[in-house]
Amino acid sequence: MQQLHQILQLASLVAFGFYGTTCIFSKRMKIEFERYRLERFRVVNGVFQVLGSLGQALGFWFPVLLLLASLGFAVLMFMGVIVRLRLKDPWFAILPAFILCGINLALCAYALELLGRF
Repeated sequence: MQQLHQILQLASLVAFGFYGTTCIFSKRMKIEFERYRLERFRVVNGVFQVLGSLGQALGFWFPVLLLLASLGFAVLMFMGVIVRLRLKDPWFAILPAFILCGINLALCAYALELLGRF
């Protein structure tokens, strides 16, 4: 079970590291954040995603960082689902945020277990 959590942790940190970098530098993401009506949050969102990815990477050794980064990502993806539902996006566009929310909630539970609090 520990290996599954570590695979999920690695997948999450790669996904958010890539997406965060894309948020900062990609013209396509600039257009997408305008569509969300959240353009003023694009760069800060990207920076926090890159920092959260670093937190998840360090979380292999420091479970408290895994907990904090995963909780932040779970909240971010929950809000992403809400934004996409409000925009009436199709289900297949909402699914990645929903899945990443679930993965990060599982990682929160795993981090709590590592910290001896679950």
